[in-house]
Amino acid sequence: MPAGDPVSEFEQRIRAEPGSTVYAVLNGDIHVRNGHPVYRFESFALEPRPVDPTQARLQPSRVLATESRIVPFAGRGDELARLTSWRDDPEPGLSVLLVHGPGGQGKTRLAAQFALASAANHWTVWAGHHSSDPTATTVVAPGKTGSALVVVVEYAERWPVDDLQLFLQNPILRVPQRARVLLVSRSAGSWWPGIRHRLTKAEIAVGESVDLAPLAASPEQRRDAFMAAGDAFARVFGVRANLIQLPERLDGDEFKAVLSVHMAALVAVDALAHGRRVPADLVGLSAYLLNREYDYWQSRYDHDAQFTTAPAVLARTVHTATLTQRQPRALAGRILAGTGVAAEPEVLAVVDDHAGCYPPAAAGFGLEPLYPDRLGEDFLALRIPGHGHGDYAPDPWARTAPERLLALAKESDFAALTRPVLGVLIEAAHRWPHVRDSLQPILLADPRLAVDAGGFALARLAEIDGIDSELLDAILPLLPIDRHVDLDVGAARVVQVVTRAKLTHTEDDETRAGLLAALGVRQQAVGLYREAHQCVAEAVAIYRGLAETAPQHFRRPLIRALHLDAIALSDLGRTEEALALAEELIALERRYGDPTSEADLLSMANSLHHLSIYLSDLGQLHASLAPAEEAVRILRDLNARVAVTAHLAALAFSLDGLGTRLYELARPRDALPLMREGVDIYRSLAETDPNLYLPSLSVAVHNLGNVLSELGRRDESLFCARESVRIDRQLVAANPGAFLPDLASSLINLAIDLGALGQEESALPFAEESLEIRRRLCVTDPGTYRPAVARTLLNLSVNVSNTGDRKRALDLTAEALGIFRPLAEANPAMYEEWLAGALSTLGLQSARIGRRYEAVAAAEEAVQRFRRCEDAFPDSLPNSLYGLGVRYAEVGRRDEAVAVTEEAVATYRALDDLQQADHRQGLARALNSLGERMAELDRDAEALTAITEAIAIFRSLEHDDPSLDREELSHALANRALQESRRGAHQDAAVTAREAVSVCEPLAREHPAYYLPELAARLSRLATVLTVGGLDPREAHAAAQQAHEIYLPLAEQYPQAFADGQRQTNALLESAN
Repeated sequence: MPAGDPVSEFEQRIRAEPGSTVYAVLNGDIHVRNGHPVYRFESFALEPRPVDPTQARLQPSRVLATESRIVPFAGRGDELARLTSWRDDPEPGLSVLLVHGPGGQGKTRLAAQFALASAANHWTVWAGHHSSDPTATTVVAPGKTGSALVVVVEYAERWPVDDLQLFLQNPILRVPQRARVLLVSRSAGSWWPGIRHRLTKAEIAVGESVDLAPLAASPEQRRDAFMAAGDAFARVFGVRANLIQLPERLDGDEFKAVLSVHMAALVAVDALAHGRRVPADLVGLSAYLLNREYDYWQSRYDHDAQFTTAPAVLARTVHTATLTQRQPRALAGRILAGTGVAAEPEVLAVVDDHAGCYPPAAAGFGLEPLYPDRLGEDFLALRIPGHGHGDYAPDPWARTAPERLLALAKESDFAALTRPVLGVLIEAAHRWPHVRDSLQPILLADPRLAVDAGGFALARLAEIDGIDSELLDAILPLLPIDRHVDLDVGAARVVQVVTRAKLTHTEDDETRAGLLAALGVRQQAVGLYREAHQCVAEAVAIYRGLAETAPQHFRRPLIRALHLDAIALSDLGRTEEALALAEELIALERRYGDPTSEADLLSMANSLHHLSIYLSDLGQLHASLAPAEEAVRILRDLNARVAVTAHLAALAFSLDGLGTRLYELARPRDALPLMREGVDIYRSLAETDPNLYLPSLSVAVHNLGNVLSELGRRDESLFCARESVRIDRQLVAANPGAFLPDLASSLINLAIDLGALGQEESALPFAEESLEIRRRLCVTDPGTYRPAVARTLLNLSVNVSNTGDRKRALDLTAEALGIFRPLAEANPAMYEEWLAGALSTLGLQSARIGRRYEAVAAAEEAVQRFRRCEDAFPDSLPNSLYGLGVRYAEVGRRDEAVAVTEEAVATYRALDDLQQADHRQGLARALNSLGERMAELDRDAEALTAITEAIAIFRSLEHDDPSLDREELSHALANRALQESRRGAHQDAAVTAREAVSVCEPLAREHPAYYLPELAARLSRLATVLTVGGLDPREAHAAAQQAHEIYLPLAEQYPQAFADGQRQTNALLESAN
């Protein structure tokens, strides 16, 4: 792929060797683990799966399957309207919405109805499946997405968090103009808030969740639902619907779920067909339907010679399948053998007999679970001893089955069993206390199993009523100390439940504070910043009181809590409060810290580093320097004494921080060696531990690129920007919530560097991607990301303008200006310079489309604001003065144009570091403009002197950096040609004008949108010089004709900006004729 091209057309040929498997997808990614895709997209099954009436009468549970759609969809009008409104939102891009509710509430039926309606409205409809949910397809995506795509993901809570994020970040979901992903889950309370936070940070829009209320909330609604289902089932079973008896009890809470009502209707119809008694309660209904399953197994065993599995064995097989979920046929046999259900060689016959009763949805698989899920959970619960229902005999084997399966899961082939086995049992335990009681000893014997079950299962385990606190206490030390994408949600819930329980039973302040601080850390990890602040702030208050009586004992916990609270406040955008806490904790560290203690020195350096960040965030740039310098001094001394990895990492962190502070103070030369040293340290650390140090390396490389760019070393800067984007994309794939903001920064830096090298077309997609990310982040955290959106708008506007779309560029700048004005009013120290820069850009872009008086007003305000912050940003004022001089000249205010341009030149000359490439380039630009302004006042000798000095500087810069944009040299040469022509040196003028054209021509060929207008101006100048000097009329005519052809479409699009140029070339053509 060519350098700088984000997308390049290519052909790829793939050959599959015998025995191999090829996975491919167009316009998307494939994430593969252990040789298989982590997930798949499939076409959604829009047609119902027919149920043979004869089979339904033998096995009634078949008609409860949502796919059969035997019971017509009814109700849920409000929920469907909400889903439709979300789907049809004209906002382009990807959006995700969660539908959740308890088992049996009708989630799957609602999702299926929504899918049908979407297909009818010309949306492509797919289903998303995790690798743990095998299906018949072996492709990763079923075809083209179309312009509008809906994807339905069932059991979203069962997906590992990082896999779900990989799925939602697949580029295939960016192909359609609009993509909508509907997640369906039982619960939202424990796992969803953290996931929602991460999705939002991953630039994925998240719609308002739909919490399904009971469809059959009132007795009347339950009666209506019962009658509708009864009518549908009666048609299948061949009985008269008017004979169906309405149950005496439909008013209990257990019948709020529509599935419970449908089960009651099904039992009533089946009992009518077979002359049986209808049970009175929900447990009885489940037992009735499960007994009918037994009847079917017995019938097959008695009358089908090919069916050799006894009902008792098949019951254990169904039990196993409900726990393991669908498995490949070969593994299914080994699972049954491992759990003692059957032995070789008949085990595969058992798998096949089971498949005959419960056909797998995927060919080549077995152990299809009993559906609906709730019926399967009831089947498990009634088979496990301890339920107390005399009508349904338990099986002692069922108590040991989970242990057998979990022991099997220790083998690599069966490692994936832990999640489904424990996930199903945990859900059943929410409704069946004896399942909870049988599960707890298993987990107490090996608490690691609970962690291996994944974050959602861990959270649901902690939420079970009556869960043993001893079990949760045993799990606590096994939770990861650092961030963990999959487990963070579950860890936070476990810690929350344990903490609340312990807080009610302890009066000891030290213990309470420690519990609250630990909970705050967990909440912060899942994006619950307000809750984290509340916990840690309470811990701070307790530690303050304790430290008054025993400062030596409690100062470290207090300092730690203050540090955590400062970070939480900063995350909430309350930087002033974070600063106050940072200053307080540093005062404590200075007072009580031990200068010989490594721990105290590391803590002090870390506190100083964060203090520097908070000061910088508040615009106190000069004040931010001292703490950053002190942090580096402390860590250099510490590394000189004890050079260990932790100390080196802390030093690299502080070197990067100090370098950033110097860069912000316009001291890039001082920042450069510090930044390089920090990057070198991080590179060596990342080689040995990339998981820990790659994020820090990315940030350090990103910041080094900023410094190199500021110094004009654009090739090196571009290398850093590309490396930073590459690392950040890798990090975002694993943890978007943490690293997406960094990716946005790296992308805009890459766009800036590409633009500085004239690669505007290549820069544009990166700038657009950065803006899209930051807009998404801003939705949920405007205080933090609104300034970043404005900065990105400003940078993008420059890219867009340079690619020729000048109207959109002006709109982008105006939007940025609308954000910066209130920010600068509230915090001028931090945002005044950005507002001034936006005004300068607005002035330039207004002039480019001919709005010259608006351009003058913007440029004047920009200079006024830059004067206010000249001390902090000394190199910004001369550039704005230069721009104002150009704007004055464009409206005929020539004397004022000369005056401000002279001030620009003087201000550049007075800069401390005039040898800096950007400053030398700025001086040359201002000198060239001064020459133009003086020529307009007939001060030709002074004009020629200024222009000649400008050309000398431009040539020197080009010698040092051949990649430098040569258009400004071309401009200066054209100005010099005019002065030479005025002095009568016509041959010299022609030579200089030709060079001006030759310098600009390759630029215009490579980037016509930006440089064609400049080429037209150079050609016009060449034609003028040749005509005035009486030289080569054919060349003059050709140059004027070429300029005219360029100006013609430009003048049509932007008449105010280019009509004068067109008139001038018309006049030259007439004179040449």
